[in-house]
Amino acid sequence: HWYRESTARNSMVGFQAGSVAIITAAVCVLLVVAKPRIAGGAPLLATDFPPDRYPIAAVDYLRAHPQAVHGEMFNYFLWGSYFEFAFPERKPFIDSHNDLYGIALTREFRTANEPKPGWERVFAKYNVGWTILPVQHPLNRILELSPHWSLVFSNQSALVFSRVSS
Repeated sequence: HWYRESTARNSMVGFQAGSVAIITAAVCVLLVVAKPRIAGGAPLLATDFPPDRYPIAAVDYLRAHPQAVHGEMFNYFLWGSYFEFAFPERKPFIDSHNDLYGIALTREFRTANEPKPGWERVFAKYNVGWTILPVQHPLNRILELSPHWSLVFSNQSALVFSRVSS
């Protein structure tokens, strides 16, 4: 009777220790695969936002210079979820959850994004005071020619325009 209880207790302790060892090993492997710089190598899996696809430098600039922009953001659709993650203090105009926004807002976004006549009314309605868009976005051409907008940041990925205070 004593022997059975002792071996049952020992095998349970051995099972728990084995489980902890397996979980620890799995976490270590995952860390080395995802962030092998810890072990001295380059990442095998991308776990960061690539700076050639997302406006990382622009967000860094805006975080360091919050006074550069005011009002609400108008953003490139594909960057919306990135802003929710990387720049949560600023709400994107739209993101990939556009089914939650409804048809009316989606249409208004398209009016401003394409841009079509009436884009200024959309900006006024939603208090848009700044934009963050890819360099080649057609709305940038309009804003750079307007005396009501000023370029506050530019690099190879993004342009940020801010409405000039009146």
